Amino acid sequence: MGGVLRRLWHFAEVQPEAPAFIDQRGSTSYGELRRRVQAMAGWLHERGVRSGDVVAVVLERNLDNALASLEQFYALAYLGAAVLPIYPDVPPANVARLVSRIPARMAIAVSPGRAVADLPLLDASTVDLAAPRWLERVPPPAKDDAGPFLYHFTSGTTGDSKIILFGAEQFVDWSLAPSNPFGFTPGDRLLPPGPWPSKAGLRDLFRVQIFGGALVNLAFPKTWQELAIRVDRHGVTCISGSPSQLRRLLGVERPPGMQPRRLRVLTLAGAPITPSEIETARRLVTPNVYVDYGSNEISMIALLRPEDPIGSRGNVGRMIPKIEVEAVDDENRPLPPGGIGLLRFRAPWMANSYVDNPADTAERFRGGWFYPGDRGSITADRTLTLEGRADDVINFASIKITPADVEPELLKHPNVADVVLVGVPDPGAGEVPVAFVVLRGKITGAELTVDWAQWIDGKEMPRRVVTMQEIPRNPEGKVLRNKLREIYLAADAAAKRS
Repeated sequence: MGGVLRRLWHFAEVQPEAPAFIDQRGSTSYGELRRRVQAMAGWLHERGVRSGDVVAVVLERNLDNALASLEQFYALAYLGAAVLPIYPDVPPANVARLVSRIPARMAIAVSPGRAVADLPLLDASTVDLAAPRWLERVPPPAKDDAGPFLYHFTSGTTGDSKIILFGAEQFVDWSLAPSNPFGFTPGDRLLPPGPWPSKAGLRDLFRVQIFGGALVNLAFPKTWQELAIRVDRHGVTCISGSPSQLRRLLGVERPPGMQPRRLRVLTLAGAPITPSEIETARRLVTPNVYVDYGSNEISMIALLRPEDPIGSRGNVGRMIPKIEVEAVDDENRPLPPGGIGLLRFRAPWMANSYVDNPADTAERFRGGWFYPGDRGSITADRTLTLEGRADDVINFASIKITPADVEPELLKHPNVADVVLVGVPDPGAGEVPVAFVVLRGKITGAELTVDWAQWIDGKEMPRRVVTMQEIPRNPEGKVLRNKLREIYLAADAAAKRS
């Protein structure tokens, strides 16, 4: 039995009544989840699913079907089949391209009529997992821990998502890479930044169930009242979120006299966060705030812990054990401690290629190292500081502007709730810095620029300001900078035509 299932089976034996999955309909125990996974495996096996098959699982936004999708996921692991998740936000045309690149034999859908390109479809809405016959027909579990297990997708913030294929044991090592820095126990209930089915929900599902805790499959709180409900009614002890989600919560007025019970843990990942935001979160939400830096290819890489000094902007704490790191110069030569350069990492459990993508594989995986595209420095005690992404640097009339340096300064304005600085093409300057801003109050872009000029260097000042209702981000909270460029260029082209 693969490592993913070994842990589920273990907790089904030692704590069968403990919650494994909690949603708006109630709680599913470890014992009940195991029984339903075995029944689903029996049904899938009768329909021809075998070890080594690749099966596409159609995931839906309907949270009523989230548990069924999870059962299919675990049942395929039980049978030794590889899972190709089809997430809800993937357009049909992209699904067709995806299926053409990956040799899936069939697809499973929770709702009837959900076709996946030309794949044969198994309609899981027809199966009654309470029927005894499925448990009677379930085969022994697959034993190949090294076999293919999961096609996993990168964030896609700089283009199309890249695809990683994890083996069963490799994925467990990937999930356990930081061991258990948050101190998860069987009594913990973790709320993810985005409910399963999502990539963030998948990560947190394994992150907590590996230690016998429960995933609370509800939305991240947008108000202090919602936070109190999550903690008091659903028993949430830990929350995983993005800095933008925290920023939105902190920007909402807390009702007078309201003192919600404090969480045990808050983890933040996916985007830069300012020292003042960390301090506020420690004061208002929980003292145990963690800042997690990682990648889909490696998992968690560094962690700023509650006992660590917050330090300067970009400090993401100390490296996870067993992960090697170097900052290198433009000639790929390692820099001394403290030197700022392109970061590279390697770990025993990391991916070493992208599926059907030799160009990006050659760019990101070189000489046994993974290059995520981030710039930063590493000290002798393995403290990592990020200086922004190399491909985010704006080349404005021979001046290099790093958005990670400027965005915290733009965010200091009291009427700015969220802001992103992006370089857009310009025939004269090469690129111009454009600030995409979510406002709190009534203020114009010109007025913002006047105010910003009081504390921002003129060379780094945004040349244009675009106001938005919301900054586009992926489910993990990372800014979709390419999307912002597209929005700007389309609006600019329309204005020139009118």
